[in-house]
Amino acid sequence: MIRFLRLLFLFFVLGGLIALAFHSENGYVLLRYGQYELETSVVFFTIGLVVAVLVIYLLVRMIAAGWGIPSRLGGWRRRRRAARARRSLVNGLQTLWEGRWSDAESALARDADKAEKPALNYLAAAQAAHEQRAYDRRDDYLRRAYRAESGPATVTLL
Repeated sequence: MIRFLRLLFLFFVLGGLIALAFHSENGYVLLRYGQYELETSVVFFTIGLVVAVLVIYLLVRMIAAGWGIPSRLGGWRRRRRAARARRSLVNGLQTLWEGRWSDAESALARDADKAEKPALNYLAAAQAAHEQRAYDRRDDYLRRAYRAESGPATVTLL
């Protein structure tokens, strides 16, 4: 806010100095293009030129900002998915330790493919399925965990 007020003060001071400089000498500008003519004073021409430059500058900034929206939106979506996957892992592990196997399995399996380490989600979901005596689902989660491991699959094989 202070920066804005300083900039506004500087703008008014410069405006006053320019007004004093042009007050005594009005000047005259004549622009001609084909059959068209523009006749104005130097003060209005200068103000118009400054306004035109500012408008062009702002348009270029808006276009440049708009150009980067898809990449920023993609990054935001990736971060949001990763955060959701982390919450899902934490909630799933908590419900697993509380003994609520069905809730734990669904929470752990929901966003496992979007997690940073999906094998952890699948292994915990396999444990929850095992506790429910759902051996087919357990084996499916173990297969998914094995495929999701990027390095040695020691944990999954254990």
